[in-house]
Amino acid sequence: MGDFTQEPKLLGISVVKNEQDIIEPFVRHNLQFLNRLIVLDNGSVDRTTEILEELQREYPTLVVGHDDEFGHKQRQRMNRMLIEAQSTYQPDFVMPLDADEFLGASDRNTFLEALKSIPCGGCGVLPWQTFVITPDTVGVCEADPPSSFQWRRRKELPLYSKVVLRTAGKNRCDFELDFGSHNAISITDREVGRVSLETLRLLHFPVRSRDQFVARIVVGWMANLTRDPNVRSTGLGWQKRDNFDRIAQGQTVDTATLCESSLLYAQDSRPIDWQADVVAEAPKLAYERRYSDGKAMDAIQLIARAWEQSLRVTSGSCV
Repeated sequence: MGDFTQEPKLLGISVVKNEQDIIEPFVRHNLQFLNRLIVLDNGSVDRTTEILEELQREYPTLVVGHDDEFGHKQRQRMNRMLIEAQSTYQPDFVMPLDADEFLGASDRNTFLEALKSIPCGGCGVLPWQTFVITPDTVGVCEADPPSSFQWRRRKELPLYSKVVLRTAGKNRCDFELDFGSHNAISITDREVGRVSLETLRLLHFPVRSRDQFVARIVVGWMANLTRDPNVRSTGLGWQKRDNFDRIAQGQTVDTATLCESSLLYAQDSRPIDWQADVVAEAPKLAYERRYSDGKAMDAIQLIARAWEQSLRVTSGSCV
């Protein structure tokens, strides 16, 4: 792929941070479906930036931007990218993606056929299919995420989805994405038609290794507090908050904790039955690694770098 002259024009937008273990597979796999992918690197302190620079030299239609401002402002960043992407490229469809999300379809034509059901000026709803670490696959999963995963959740409780916007080549600046890009509304109060893309899936890999998980929780909670010092009382990001408290109180993120967090990521709390709650399935992904080895940065090293960067960026913004 990577040819933006092809019709229809599919454009992906993404904000990423500290994703060195998965960013190369994310770009390579999703560009098989998308004509162009715009990635905003939000101040990564691991090798994410370096890997993206290598990939950009290989893929002419990978566009990489940088925003070092610390703080969890993903919704604002995504909406700003959405407006700018529509104005610059006039895509037919816009797909917001996180670095742990992979388009699930057998091929581009199948993907396009499903998108045709979205009304112009409307959105399609693409359901998550979350792959998990199980007690006997911890080492296997961290070897080469995401292709090394072997199990997925049997049910998503609740089921989250991401939207695909059908902009139809027009600059529809009235679209606004909500937090996480799980929904889209019109700021002009027009009705946004929605269809369920039941034949497609968005393969989801939020927890991939102990180092990746610990760093994600600590740095993510730091960013939440930077954005809103009172976030603890609002209840937003409660899973991140609870996991941060567990780490801060000295509780070890052992194998059981890691696997539980993987299975219950963005899910209702419930007792776990590993026999009933997961299904054996190898994710259908296509990529090769040239610039990364699939390993996350050591959590303590990443947290230290992120803490230093947050102070440097904050102090610099006051000058």
